[in-house]
Amino acid sequence: MPASDKPSPVPTERIAALNDYANSIGLELSLGQIELLLRGGQMCIAGSIVSVVGYDELKRVKDNSMDSKTTKLWRHMQLRHSIDSGSIWYDPVGNYAAMLKTLDPLEWARLFGRK
Repeated sequence: MPASDKPSPVPTERIAALNDYANSIGLELSLGQIELLLRGGQMCIAGSIVSVVGYDELKRVKDNSMDSKTTKLWRHMQLRHSIDSGSIWYDPVGNYAAMLKTLDPLEWARLFGRK
């Protein structure tokens, strides 16, 4: 008989205990999120990595991953310096060429003009 792809059900008392704990610290979680955490998963919520410790407690650790730092940097550049991070990310050469054309048309013509 083939093995089932469905994970084993999480006991309802564990779901209730974790839900009560989450509510007590001001965190509202859906049933799917609670089950994910009880199966050993983790989630990123408001800049923290959340996971289950022990039977019914949540552990929150500040997310210091490189992805998080990169996202914060791009957001800062966009909000504080009006830099269009989307165009830099998806077309860095085109973005640089447009900036150079505005700042120094002669240099732009030398680098990107028709030959």
